[in-house]
This record gives sequence, C-alpha cells and structure tokens, in this order.
Amino acid sequence: MPYLSIHAPQGKITEDSFLRWGKVTIDIAQSPGVDNITIHPNNVKGQKIYYQEKTLRYIKGLRGDSHKAFKLQ
Repeated sequence: MPYLSIHAPQGKITEDSFLRWGKVTIDIAQSPGVDNITIHPNNVKGQKIYYQEKTLRYIKGLRGDSHKAFKLQ
C-alpha cells in the first residue's frame, strides 16, 4: 500500500525552527515516497500578512528542487 501523505502537526511554521523540523519532515517523507506533507498554521497576534509571507518563503526554501508539497490544513 503506498503512502500518499504524512501529517506534521507539531511546531510553529512562522518560526525559524520550522526550517529545521520542516527539513527533517521532508527527509522522512523521502523514505516511503510521500509527496504531500500536511502542516497546520499557528495562531499569530498582529502582523498576519508579515507571517504569512514569511511562512511562504520558508515553504519555498524548504521545497527547493524537491517534488514534495506542503499542504496547509
């Protein structure tokens, strides 16, 4: 049975630590051949546009040349 996605609900995707655990999550997804990684946005107070843009930059940077896709839930 193939794996279609993994769920990565831990951690705040608006913080720099996302670059670390996001990379680990991509590495884990390589093993079973998963293409989709589900993540959850964390709540932020104020500056929502800033944090949304920051998170998108993180996701683009983590994805790089990989075909893995982060899906926000």
